[in-house]
Amino acid sequence: MALQATSRLAKLSPLRPCLSCRAARARASSTSMAESPLKQAVLTAGSLAAGLSARRRKVGEVTLDPQTADCAQEIRNMLRQDDVSPEVAQDVVRALSAFGKMRILHTQVLNVLRDLPESTWKESFSLSMMVEAISSYAEFQLEDPEFNQVLAGLIVSRGLSDDVEKILEVSSGAVLAPGDQAQQLRRLAESCESPGLQAAVLNAAALRYTKVKDFAKCNEIFEYMAEKELHRGKDLWTPVSYALAKRVGSHVQGSPPLPGMRTPGPKAHKYVRSRNWLKFGAADEKGKEDCLAVEFGTFLGYSAVKMQQQLGDGSRVISFEMDPEVACLALNFIEFVGLSDVIEAPSVLHVNWQLCSIRKEELEPGSVDVVYMDHNQMTYHRDLAQLQQSRTAPPRDLVLLAAECNLMRWRTAKGMVDEKLWDEFVQYVRRGMERAGISNTRENWPDQKWFDAARKLEYQRLDY
Repeated sequence: MALQATSRLAKLSPLRPCLSCRAARARASSTSMAESPLKQAVLTAGSLAAGLSARRRKVGEVTLDPQTADCAQEIRNMLRQDDVSPEVAQDVVRALSAFGKMRILHTQVLNVLRDLPESTWKESFSLSMMVEAISSYAEFQLEDPEFNQVLAGLIVSRGLSDDVEKILEVSSGAVLAPGDQAQQLRRLAESCESPGLQAAVLNAAALRYTKVKDFAKCNEIFEYMAEKELHRGKDLWTPVSYALAKRVGSHVQGSPPLPGMRTPGPKAHKYVRSRNWLKFGAADEKGKEDCLAVEFGTFLGYSAVKMQQQLGDGSRVISFEMDPEVACLALNFIEFVGLSDVIEAPSVLHVNWQLCSIRKEELEPGSVDVVYMDHNQMTYHRDLAQLQQSRTAPPRDLVLLAAECNLMRWRTAKGMVDEKLWDEFVQYVRRGMERAGISNTRENWPDQKWFDAARKLEYQRLDY
């Protein structure tokens, strides 16, 4: 809990400003005779990260820059986890900060930081350097309860606990009631540039009001969506708006006319701009009835629809989604196919996966038949532990492998990963899991030659 909050500490406590690339290079050059090779490599990493801060270079360019690989390897070769002096410990923090800004996982730096004695944290780090170390470490979301507890104690001992409590109120507060969620969604809609996304968010707000049978507020949203002059001439009613208005018996005249807006708009959300908007379906497969499925990661709602239809009549799906915009899109899709009554896909605003524990208290023991995890790989273990009421930490190698997976997913969204690199990375992850004793129970390849070719792929790491 405390470590999750520290990723936002930088917003509350001023950090030491980054040097510009030119200044960092000048410093590295002028001190090259006096500074140690480790410090020179750390300065190089800092200058590379400063290029991103100054927006002189794109993250893909820095990640793939041979200079990045060279300085990362130098730091890896020179760092030892035993007998780290205060000066070296400070270099470790600066290196971690630089690689964190570059979104690169440097395992040696992370391991050295983890093994620093508490005395080094308390006696050798200024307050700003401690905040920089903890916030940079938190960027990687590593599952390490023991070390996270140490960091939590340091936060309290250095007088940052009040700031942490303020953060926790925002990041992990109580679950909002449907009516309160609707109010937040209405505020969120005001910041949406795309008319399609704005409409989806407002539809989601109307859906929340229907949950508490506040049809007057639901009609207010429909009236607001129909007032074109309020939205710079935008038409906001979609097929979902018309379907929902019919369901609640609203007499508001929609705009545009039925069936409503069917394209997401020029500034659509990244997840729908290249897809047929609000047009998808699931196979009419049936399975066991009266099942309850819990899903982590609603995304657009397709998997929730598939599960409900395959599980059969009487089944329910409770789905969790952390991204409020994606959750709104999913709510629209689920309403569009007529499954809002049996698929609960909450729009979770500023609430972490503690919601899982809260909902678990509402369910009878053993009542969940299926758990489907398709969200952030970094939290699979923690979320499963909440369901099982266990708290066993995973092996360190798997923790670091999960961090690499998370970074690779982020790079893919940035357009840095092509299909070939992704295929190579998949095999790299498979080998890492096999070293930890985890292997596939089933292989399904249309052609044996494809299977053989995949097993030969080698991944050139983007992390170190």
